[in-house]
Amino acid sequence: MSKIKAKHKYLCLQFLQELITLRSFKTVYLDFMWKKIINLCGSYSFMAALLTLYAFIIGAATFLESGYDAVSVKELIYTSWWFIAIQGILIINFIFIAARQNLWQQRKYGTLLLHYGFVVILV
Repeated sequence: MSKIKAKHKYLCLQFLQELITLRSFKTVYLDFMWKKIINLCGSYSFMAALLTLYAFIIGAATFLESGYDAVSVKELIYTSWWFIAIQGILIINFIFIAARQNLWQQRKYGTLLLHYGFVVILV
């Protein structure tokens, strides 16, 4: 009977060790992914890509307005979920860049005002 209890105890400890190892792997992986996402959200290249996409969409909407009426283009593009999502991602990007560069601590108030001005315009 004691051999069975000892083996059971060993299996339980082994299972707990595997769970702890798996948990730490998940934690490390999630921390790595969050850092990647934060670095992407605060990068200038991501901002340039988003602004290029935003300008292309607005240009296409302008050409569509010349062929159709403004109400239909407003419903088709300007109030669509994906256009609002791009604006939201741009807002997050501007805030992350301002926070990442520590603009308020370096007394770069002009650059900080520019970034938050874009946020106000997009809102």
